Parts: sequence; C-alpha cells; structure tokens
Amino acid sequence: MGSSFLQLPLPTAPSTLRQDQRRDAALEILNTCTLPRLLDLDNRPIFMLNTDDYAKGSQIPIQPVFCNAALREREQLLEQIIGTSSSFHDSIGTGASHDEFRIWATNLSRFNDSRDLFPITIEFENWLWLGISIHPNWRLISGHTLFKDEDISEGDQLCASAPSLQKERHTGDLPGDVAKALASAEAIPTREIIEDVQEPKFPFVVLGNDRDRNSSSSISSITLSTPDSSVPDWTVPHPRGVLSDHLQFVRSIDWAKTPLGAMSRWSIQFREIICLVMRNPHPSSVFWGEDLTMLYNEAYRDDVTGDKHPALMGTGFSGPFGEMWHAVGPVIRECARTGHAQLNHNQPLPIMRYGYMEEAFFTWSFVSVDAMGSVLWMRTTHIMIGTSLWWY
Repeated sequence: MGSSFLQLPLPTAPSTLRQDQRRDAALEILNTCTLPRLLDLDNRPIFMLNTDDYAKGSQIPIQPVFCNAALREREQLLEQIIGTSSSFHDSIGTGASHDEFRIWATNLSRFNDSRDLFPITIEFENWLWLGISIHPNWRLISGHTLFKDEDISEGDQLCASAPSLQKERHTGDLPGDVAKALASAEAIPTREIIEDVQEPKFPFVVLGNDRDRNSSSSISSITLSTPDSSVPDWTVPHPRGVLSDHLQFVRSIDWAKTPLGAMSRWSIQFREIICLVMRNPHPSSVFWGEDLTMLYNEAYRDDVTGDKHPALMGTGFSGPFGEMWHAVGPVIRECARTGHAQLNHNQPLPIMRYGYMEEAFFTWSFVSVDAMGSVLWMRTTHIMIGTSLWWY
C-alpha cells in the first residue's frame, strides 16, 4: 500500500503515422500497463478491497489491498477511511459516519453472481464515493469532488460555474485577448444573448376553495385536506390521529429484539415504505433483510395469515410459511438478486393457517423497493381457495 509506481510513459509516435497506427501504439501502451500504474495516474483518491476478506463478518475494519498515489498523499483522509486516525470523528452534516461508510464499503451480497455495492454512491468526509466490482473478488472504490453551493452562479441558479482555482488555471494559459473575451462573455446574462426565448405557458389551475367559482374551465375542483383522524406517520414516538387496532398492535411489538432493531432507529425511507403499506387497502406486506422480517397490513392479516397471526408479525417468512417456501423462495431470491418485480397469476400454493392444509391460488407480486434489494413489498390482489384439503 505504501509502495510507489513508475510514471506511465507518454506515447511518442511520430506525427507522420497514420491514425490507425497511432491508435495501435496507444493500445499497446495500455495493454502493457498494470492496473495499479493506471490508478496511480488518476488524481482521485482510489482504493481497492478484496471482498473475500469480509466474507466471515461485518465488523472487520477497512483493509485496502491497494491505495493509489492520490490517496496515499492524503494521509489524513486515508486514516479516516481505515479508522486509525488519532483525531477520529464521525462525519457531521449530510455525510455518512465511519461505521456507515465501512458497512457500505465492505457489504457483501449472498448471491455469488453479484457483489456490486448498492447504493452505488455514498458521501463521506466531503467526498462522494463510488464503488464498483471489477472482478468477483475485487472492489474498486473511488472518491469524487463534491461541488458546494458557492460554486453556483448567483445570477442563474440553473448554471454552475467551475471552481475558481480551476478557472484561474485554464484562463492563465490563454492569450490575454482570448482570456478577456471569455471573461466578458461569461459576464453577459443568458437572456441578453438569446432574446427570443419562448417560455411554455400552462393554464393556471387552483384546487380547493380559492378557485374562481365563476370560471368556465372544465377542470374539476378538489379540496385537499388532512382529516383529524388520519395518521401521517404511526412510527414516530407520539403519532397524531387515531390509531387502528392493528397499528396499535404493530407498535406494541418489541422491535429491538428483531433484526429490524428499535422503531426509533428506522430510517426515514423505511418509515415511508411501511406507512404506505399500512394504508394500502390490498393485502400487503414488507419483507426486510436476508431474514425476510415481516410487517403486514390489516388486509393481509384478515385475508392471508389466518391463525399465524399475531405470532407472524416481526418474524421471518420462510419459517411460518415453510409449507410454501419451495415455491415462493425462488421468486423472492430472483427479485432480491435482480431488483426486478415478480408477478404471478393464480399460482397454486399450499397454505396451513387454520389447522389443516389448504389448496389456495394466489395472484400476487413482489417488488424491490430499495436499490439494495433488502426491502421487498408483497401485494396480493386475489385469493381463491380450492376444494381439496390436506390434513396436516
């Protein structure tokens, strides 16, 4: 990690070579270079991990097998990455903490054919980090500069200028008259250059009581309001509105003893998903993580679970529904692996929920609702019970 690499020689092909010869010469140099030499020429901080080192646990610190020259020169950043800095501190603001960055960088998928990182990027120590897999066992992680608000022009919020240091470096190499012309052009507002800009015009629509009742428009008025009895978010410590019996039951579960952890530590994105599921009138459930920890709504409780409720809430799917796992398991694995939704029409599934085995036909779907495939949403639209029964 501390070793240095020779600088990559620049091509010296004569100008008389034809274009294809110059291309072949460049490819020859590229083919003879090693990956570490190429990465050392990159001015972005880059390090590489061997994913086999993290197959046995999630608490293993980041141990790069290679760091490029740009990262080795930033000693403090490197210490923050591997967690050996004497002044170690978690990132503040919108960036991830060191533990979150470590988990992101070393996270492994149980599917052998996919070891890419999801989500692809994460902010840490004022850098935007990108992770890709270049080999089944090698993970390349590179840092990219984050542009700040001060880099955005005040005159036009939709146009961002280059950082001042970068502009000074480029304009300094230009002749005086060219640099002056560019500076003058940059100072001209866009609307003075393009005078005939046509802005699209749309009819102004007002919803609710503020709309002109004498208007001849054919658009119907909709009054948007929030009833006092509605529950915007039942996962907060003191939810507003009237909680149904089912939501009160879900809140009574000791989630700290489940893989989901305490409700107070659930992410905002996960809260939004389960609040949407609980409001869904169709039988719906959420499966979280590799253990498929379940949360389901009231319709799912009434139409699917039978006597598996209430013990089913907060448990894994494969155990309580073991009688149908041979048919449902492959569908769940494929949805989690690819991130693609799975839809099944009138699928025959044996289910034991009233003390005997039933022949039931389900029309249901699985949808991956996060980029990592760790949260799945199951929606059942139709259930038909067959005539055959198997006593268990």
